[in-house]
Amino acid sequence: MVLYDGGDNYAIRRVHPNLIDTEGMLLSTNMTDIKGNYPYLTELEGVKKEGEIFYQYYFKKNNSDVISEKVTYAKLYKEYNWIIAMGVHLDDVQAYVDITAKESEQVILKMVTHIVLWILGIFICGLIFLTLLEKWYYKNSHKKLKEEIYMDPLTKVYNRRAATDYINLAFKNFKKTALSSAIIIIDVDDFKKVNDTYGHDQGDIVLINITEMLNKHIRSTDILCRWGGEEFLLICEGLKIDDVVQFTNTLLDTVAQVEYKCNEQKYHTTISMGVSYFENSDKDSSYSIKRADIALYNAKKQGKNKACM
Repeated sequence: MVLYDGGDNYAIRRVHPNLIDTEGMLLSTNMTDIKGNYPYLTELEGVKKEGEIFYQYYFKKNNSDVISEKVTYAKLYKEYNWIIAMGVHLDDVQAYVDITAKESEQVILKMVTHIVLWILGIFICGLIFLTLLEKWYYKNSHKKLKEEIYMDPLTKVYNRRAATDYINLAFKNFKKTALSSAIIIIDVDDFKKVNDTYGHDQGDIVLINITEMLNKHIRSTDILCRWGGEEFLLICEGLKIDDVVQFTNTLLDTVAQVEYKCNEQKYHTTISMGVSYFENSDKDSSYSIKRADIALYNAKKQGKNKACM
């Protein structure tokens, strides 16, 4: 019950969790604390005016004779004719603030740690992505550059630079594994006559067509290179000597069967081939090249459109 005019016995303390013995006590707005403040008067005037109030006064701590400043919040529930108030000593608030500040620091530290880890993770992922992107770019750039360096622009097969690298590699493998490679030099028969009769454009068509036909009939592991002019080098690693005749005859027949037409004139071209293998006495790949050249010369001498070893 609350009498809003104040004075003695203006209210009854119904509940006090810390001072149970005072429950049922009559309160007075004339009561003062140790500092001469009128806490109940301040409380009553505040809730009458605003419906609620924050105020301070001095009060003994629970189960102690220590008197300290207490901050209190009170609110009027007029429909029930009740004032409900609760408070806490300021020095206890400071301890709570210290605990809360410490907990906040820990929370902030965790947040900062998580943010740093996220940033670090994003940075590492970005670094990995950039590294992979750089490798991809380098690989593709290197591949394109290698194609430009190693590819013959007309026939789109490997050029002599690439041929030299591949035959040297094949020779090294032979020295390590004793697995020899067939080294085949191919020359277009009477190619000068084609150029002189039908023109260099027609000669280019012949070279392009021959490389296409050869590529269709060689193995996927074989390496076809333009050795120079109308000469080609074919490196067939692991091709057995017993299979060479059938292999070269297939290539000879394939090229010879193609018919060309220029200015209503039809003609055929053939190729001659010189074959050699690496030998244990070879000091480098040039020895097999020389033997293949000799074999090619013999094929030409025997009437062309032939393969000699």
